[in-house]
Amino acid sequence: MRFLLKETLTQEDLKKGLNNVLIDGFTSQIMVNLTTGTFLISFALILGASTLIIGILSTIPALCQLSQIFGIFLVERIRKRKLITFSFLLLYRVSLLLIAFMPFFIRSDFAILFFMLFLTFRYLFASIGHTAWSSWMHDLIPKNELGRFFGKRQFISSIFILFTSLIGANFIEFWKNNYVEYETISYSILFFTAFIFGMISLFYIYKVPEPIMNLRENKLKFSKLLLNPLKNKNYKHLLGFLAFWSFGTNLIIPFFVIYLLGTLNFSLTFVVILTIVSQISNLLFLRLWGRLADIYSNKTIFKVCCPLFIICIFLFSLSFIFNNSIFLILLLIITYLLIGISTSGIVLSTGNISLKLTPKGEGASYLAMTTIITSISLGIAPIIGSGLFDFLKKLEYKIDFKQIFLSFNINGVFILCCISIIIGVFSIWFLLQIEEKGDIHSTQFLREFIIEIKNSRSNFSITIGFRDILLFPSLYLTYRALRKKSKRLRNKDK
Repeated sequence: MRFLLKETLTQEDLKKGLNNVLIDGFTSQIMVNLTTGTFLISFALILGASTLIIGILSTIPALCQLSQIFGIFLVERIRKRKLITFSFLLLYRVSLLLIAFMPFFIRSDFAILFFMLFLTFRYLFASIGHTAWSSWMHDLIPKNELGRFFGKRQFISSIFILFTSLIGANFIEFWKNNYVEYETISYSILFFTAFIFGMISLFYIYKVPEPIMNLRENKLKFSKLLLNPLKNKNYKHLLGFLAFWSFGTNLIIPFFVIYLLGTLNFSLTFVVILTIVSQISNLLFLRLWGRLADIYSNKTIFKVCCPLFIICIFLFSLSFIFNNSIFLILLLIITYLLIGISTSGIVLSTGNISLKLTPKGEGASYLAMTTIITSISLGIAPIIGSGLFDFLKKLEYKIDFKQIFLSFNINGVFILCCISIIIGVFSIWFLLQIEEKGDIHSTQFLREFIIEIKNSRSNFSITIGFRDILLFPSLYLTYRALRKKSKRLRNKDK
């Protein structure tokens, strides 16, 4: 294999390269979706993982992000980002293959230990490979097309995430119902399928051209290179915003599901439907946010989406008022709908603004520093949040409004949501200090946003074309839940 560098890229090279990045996007997302989240935890439980082990598995990805420091070193030393990306992402995929074959060659007594070991390798290799990939994409994609391109890439990938989740879950359930004694093999098939899609994505990564990295006039020591982003005042404000925003929101967000299932006693099916509502609204607004980010700025998107997300946390905190009424269901549906809209803009703008504010040729150190800061926040917040959640959920305060004959109890989750909101509002101070070309006032942007929605028929024609398909998972899950409930009722009658 040859990993050639190109001094200049023609429009044809760029067009073909971006098409290959799009294909890599959805094929790699299929791989990731089949080997993370519910599928990963279910596999670990079948292998005998305890609650402590599940907690450790949740911290491994965040800790492995620190290996991006080594990734920066490799990029600056070798200066061939395509070679580094390809090599480490190949090792990442080999780790998935080892997990797939594990039930056939490793005794059940040691299975969970090797499972954790291979997962650690997986996240280490992925972290290093993605450091080089981010720097490569920073120099490849024109800055004025970042929002539109990654919005399109994320939109296409999200569609495949919806379908692979549904297909994967049904496959696991089918296998469990028919071959229960060989349940681990179903996950082997799932991970092997993910490996195949991972290799397809790697093939398209190899076809993407790589521009030559800019040479530094004065070579810096590696330690100084790593700390270089902290000398950039504008980028330091971005790091401050991302650190406090990630910490504040992740104090409560990971416990939404626990609160819905444990405290409010909703069924798992209803919680899954809420998640799908969020994913669909995310899809509907992804490309719109991407186009508006290119026209105006990512900071402007943040100034609208971050307050909207804070409003979502506040709406969720009001769930204790309604006590499982129809109003509570409507409140949760509206909350998750707005969560999808806001997170689509936040996730898209986070990647774009990091790329946009990074000086050309220094993508590796800047983007890795961003990942390191956010990973530390994302790793610490759930641990602190879990302690606060367990402590505060025992607290309850009754408030009476005798004048209007209204009384309700404020629980600990409401208090935790308020703490999260305060930190989130504080993070916006850092956001306002960021300087980005094209930034406009929020009220002006909202006017333009409403006009854009009214006039963007071409944008929404694509999503409307997928309307029935995207609604299928929620309808299907609802149908299955009702069918299972009717079966249980019939069995009771018998």
